[in-house]
Amino acid sequence: MKKLLTMLFILISTSAAADTVRLIVPYAQGGGGDQLARVIQKHLLQDINKNVVVEIKPGATTEIGTAIAANSDSKELVLLLNGPTIVVNSLVKEKLTYNPANLVPMIHFGHIPFVLVVSKKSGIKTFKDLENLPPGKVLTYGSSGTASGTHMAMVGLNQQLKKNMLHVPYKGSGQVIPDLISGNIDALMIHWTAVNQFIETDQIIPIAVETDQRLTQLPKVPTFKEFGIANVGKHGYLIMFSNVTTKTNLQNEITLSLSRMINDPDKTSVFRELGYIKEKDPLAVQNFFPTETQRYSRIIKSLNLKE
Repeated sequence: MKKLLTMLFILISTSAAADTVRLIVPYAQGGGGDQLARVIQKHLLQDINKNVVVEIKPGATTEIGTAIAANSDSKELVLLLNGPTIVVNSLVKEKLTYNPANLVPMIHFGHIPFVLVVSKKSGIKTFKDLENLPPGKVLTYGSSGTASGTHMAMVGLNQQLKKNMLHVPYKGSGQVIPDLISGNIDALMIHWTAVNQFIETDQIIPIAVETDQRLTQLPKVPTFKEFGIANVGKHGYLIMFSNVTTKTNLQNEITLSLSRMINDPDKTSVFRELGYIKEKDPLAVQNFFPTETQRYSRIIKSLNLKE
């Protein structure tokens, strides 16, 4: 009897292990990546009975967590949530601790629009005020780190505005937002969800948002398009990647499950609450690396970012 129970325990443990999938989040705990990962975790358990273990591995502009997935053994499937930094890192870093070719794009979860916000001490109240800054005026802007989406978005904008801007990098949005509120920096481009509470309490001023139409959550904030500013971005997106794995059947099963999640009307509200705008074709990610490499190469070309 004891031997039978031991064998049953081994079988159950083996089965549980086979149904467990690792999901690496290379961002800080509690942030947008972590929040989306928890939604995915719950869905995959309910939809296809897959137990997802979320591993928060921030650091080195997402390189630490990304390397875990890219360098994983092909005999297992490891998932990764990442965005533009996966491309930007390959362009600005002389040597990576992983090979981007070992990562397979699976599905696009959409993007959270960026909003351009300014300090109340900056003297800027509207986008027109920004456009009319005199040539000698230095505008300081923050970011959540060099080569981050918040940095690239502002660089892309200034390539059109051609203003005298000074970049002040921080270690995450948790540090940059308080400095914007206090007036230590003038401006910041960031996910609207990250600063909405400070907009609502009138601590900072939103002057433009990177959407084709005005956001329903920020109806008084004009779009960049209204000022003739084109192609500011979609820098705030997340894509599910996996390592190059022999478990392609499991990879496909998860991709289809996540596609159902994105297209499920009952779950769309969850994405809206997180601030995401869905892509027209979430599964059209095959050309992700060449397309985004070309886009960010143009932005980075004018900067001396090589590490």
